Amino acid sequence: MDLSTTFSTTATFDVFFHGREPGHVFSYENALVALKELKPYPGHIRRLTLGPISNLAFREVQDALSSFHQSLDTLEELRVFVWYPNGPPRPQNVEQLELIPGIFPSLRTLCLDGVYMNWENGVFRKLSRVELRNCSGFGLSHLFDFLGVLPTWTSLTELHLSKFLTISDREELLLEDTKYVMRPPNIRTLVVDDHVYQMSHILHNLDIPGPEAKVRLIGYSKGKDADDERSPFSAMMPFDNNFPTIFKRAVHVELVVTAQKSRLSGFYGGGTLTLDVPDLDRSGKDALPQAFRSALISLVDVFAARSAPVSFLVLSGDISEVSEQEWGTVFQTVCPQLSELVVLNTGNGDGMENLFNALTHAFEGNQTVAVCPELWRLKFSSATDASGSILGHVEEALRRRAEVCQSPLRRVELELFVDNLELLPPSTVELHRQGLKSWVRGKVRVEVRPLQTSIMFHG
Repeated sequence: MDLSTTFSTTATFDVFFHGREPGHVFSYENALVALKELKPYPGHIRRLTLGPISNLAFREVQDALSSFHQSLDTLEELRVFVWYPNGPPRPQNVEQLELIPGIFPSLRTLCLDGVYMNWENGVFRKLSRVELRNCSGFGLSHLFDFLGVLPTWTSLTELHLSKFLTISDREELLLEDTKYVMRPPNIRTLVVDDHVYQMSHILHNLDIPGPEAKVRLIGYSKGKDADDERSPFSAMMPFDNNFPTIFKRAVHVELVVTAQKSRLSGFYGGGTLTLDVPDLDRSGKDALPQAFRSALISLVDVFAARSAPVSFLVLSGDISEVSEQEWGTVFQTVCPQLSELVVLNTGNGDGMENLFNALTHAFEGNQTVAVCPELWRLKFSSATDASGSILGHVEEALRRRAEVCQSPLRRVELELFVDNLELLPPSTVELHRQGLKSWVRGKVRVEVRPLQTSIMFHG
């Protein structure tokens, strides 16, 4: 990576400076040059970025920053990036930044990359946004110390952690479990970027329960134990099923496993928790269908284990490898209170019968009630052959729900993408629509589109 193109030393001012309007971004050769030129103007700097700074030069930069005896009254944002030419350092060799709180009275955003601070420093008490990146090398004791200080950061509303821990074994958490979960009251945005196992440790000790919280966890699965067959989504979960709170209370769940992304989201009120797995294995013919199947099954670990009241479920991916029994398990355990189901199948149409058959399974052994007895809306979108057999299969499944299980739907939406529209003419589609309508108490919509347009809907 060319660090000079991704990170550079810059400063902006709140007044006209060197003929430029307020807000203009001035660039400098390096951090030392910038601090020397800026020292005469401490009261007008609004944003300051220092880096990349080699760890060999960091002490000199620290001394230059500490030499500011006048308050940087207008400085709102400070970013410091330290890099290590010889590779990641040992924990005891990570550089430590020292800031005097009284020099930074207006500082609200602090971003540290490759450098850490004493978390009890008074400067943190007024910060609203903190980003800590590439402080890896620290173990659980470091995490506990960090989380223990968070309640004193009373103005903090947004926290970003990236490569913040190095814990070799997920089971280590069981040996050093504090049995205490920190819930910072004011944090509204949390973003964590790390290995899936590190994510599990953080979630075990940090919970953002607020109804307006936005939590995004970006977990990397490369290096996951070879004998760990769980989905990366399951691997991110803490051992304690009472957390995270947003997943425990989730009423709306969305799962997407496609060539473009792998994401699981839970929604509760205005709160959102999203799990992303950017390095999901997509190589091989059956990689995506198997990945979707694994992710779907993981909903049992993520939501059923927490007794989440899921009522709205959106699924997007290739469903061809999911068995009827696996669909049934999801409906029985993950979302027994389901009221709306949306399935956007990105495969070629295989496996659809398993989905619709599972919707006719008995609910908790009661043969007169189907799974998800409160289900009233079903939307299904998929590529398919032009035989119309899938429409007949859907009709039979809805008949069984309505006639045998006394669980009719009130709204059904079907979008089918076919190679040749002539093989599924409007008259045939209308015939099936009327058949479906016999078993639905409300609206039935059936649309057939050219296969090429499925990219717009599923891509």
